[in-house]
Amino acid sequence: MPNYVLHGSFQLPDMHSSSIFDELPDGRLVAWNGEHLFIETALGSRRFLPIADAQGQYPSFLRVSPSGERIALGDGTTIRTILRDDPAVQTEVQFQNYDAEWIDEERLAVTGSHQGSIAYVLLPENGDIGVMCINIGSASGGVTLDSARNLYLGDGYDPAHPDDTGFVKAFTEAEWQSALDTSLPLDFKASGVLVADLLSAAYLGFDAEGNLHVGGGNSLVQPPEVGYAAVADRNAVAGALTGGREVDDQLPSYVVQRLDPKPGAQQSWHMSSNWITGELYVTAYGESTVYVYLPLRGLSNSD
Repeated sequence: MPNYVLHGSFQLPDMHSSSIFDELPDGRLVAWNGEHLFIETALGSRRFLPIADAQGQYPSFLRVSPSGERIALGDGTTIRTILRDDPAVQTEVQFQNYDAEWIDEERLAVTGSHQGSIAYVLLPENGDIGVMCINIGSASGGVTLDSARNLYLGDGYDPAHPDDTGFVKAFTEAEWQSALDTSLPLDFKASGVLVADLLSAAYLGFDAEGNLHVGGGNSLVQPPEVGYAAVADRNAVAGALTGGREVDDQLPSYVVQRLDPKPGAQQSWHMSSNWITGELYVTAYGESTVYVYLPLRGLSNSD
């Protein structure tokens, strides 16, 4: 796993309440402040132009589809999709949401707390919803897919079982697709493979090399797991997928690297990865400063 090193920082545009952003396939950033949607003018320019009005409440997620043509926005109660090249074309669905990830150009995997903490698939064009997984603690966390289309879901908040907060479980494509086909949802507590126990399993994702990054914070355990973001080595994640030990913050730094851009600040962090530039972005909830990490070339955490 590369050794990520703090490289600098930049400011998101006109952010009033939350720092929600994602990357286009060409590496440019897209950001949403709950009022307007912005796109970076050029790769790495850190200058943004507004392209659409997008009124919402407190931004929950922004996700760009694989082609870059569709942008999904969530504010906790409403999910909106916007066509990048024709931003006047927008659809809205009223449904509880926390995080999301595009499965393909038509389907959006979403975590939320509608009638219990669940993960579901939304077809934004017609509003159809299929439930994939239930019983994800009291509040579900992040959602992502790997290159093999395994689905990763996080238990974001579980006061009844504090140690379960931060659990990341993986489900094969056959498992989650069967749940949709049969209308028999997976049970997070009773099924899946436990691959990690980190923070509050928030805003999960993978960097270009397949390392898992995890944000959030868990104040339910002692000592609290807050004030850093985590990157888990791809080989350790692969080992957990095949029945090995789950990845947690007790493992050495060459397996789980802690990223702490503001030492001593007990903040929860949002993370995102730019596959074009290799940058890893770390942002505190509700703030506009984005800290940029780059892999230190020629040196890994295990060296």
